[in-house]
Amino acid sequence: MINDFRVCLMSINLHGISNLLKVEVYKVFHCEGFLLCITKNLRLVVWNPYLEQARWIQGRSNYHKFDNYFIGYDDINKNQKILRLLGGYRAFEFEIYNFKSNSWRVLVINPNWMMYYYQQGVSLKRNTYFNAHGRLVVEDYFLLCFDFTRERFGPRLHLPFHSLVCHDSVILPSCRENQLTVLLKREDTYEIEIWITTMIEPNAVSWSKFFVVNDERIWSHLGYIEDGSFFIDENKKVG
Repeated sequence: MINDFRVCLMSINLHGISNLLKVEVYKVFHCEGFLLCITKNLRLVVWNPYLEQARWIQGRSNYHKFDNYFIGYDDINKNQKILRLLGGYRAFEFEIYNFKSNSWRVLVINPNWMMYYYQQGVSLKRNTYFNAHGRLVVEDYFLLCFDFTRERFGPRLHLPFHSLVCHDSVILPSCRENQLTVLLKREDTYEIEIWITTMIEPNAVSWSKFFVVNDERIWSHLGYIEDGSFFIDENKKVG
């Protein structure tokens, strides 16, 4: 969790909270026990909280607040990698960082999609999934996977609902062990839907509806959620 720009670890045995990094952090991405942290002054550090080790990552160019970063794992070369999306909302350039060589290189990709800079991807099976949309505001959101072994994006994966970019809010939270969850907040019907994957791979996905809420009071209480998150209690079936 992030508390007042500090990365903290909440222990499930309730022994308390301990500060992991003595720096101010505004965004964190997790994969395979590693935390990729973007600091408030736009520096990049990868932290292993179990070994209490950190690596500061120098960029090929200055980091920008509109950049996106994702961390994943190359199964063939047994290596952590970082994907950087430069250029903000409408114009992306791509770079990938290799932990073994301690270097960045450019990926030549010409996307026909966009995503908001404040949306974080979700690590699952050592790859990263995130929701994106086409270049027209009347298009639906969809799911994309970046495969860190092949260093490429998979095909567009359908979400289990129609969701207009100009009207609806869609977020991916932290996932369960082998599943993704997605929340849709409709702006015209006061309806909130939560779905869970029953199968997911870089090129295929299927979904099951978890629950639907149609209550204006709850809908209004959520407010602006595009950069938010949530969790699901599997035993009590609450979110």
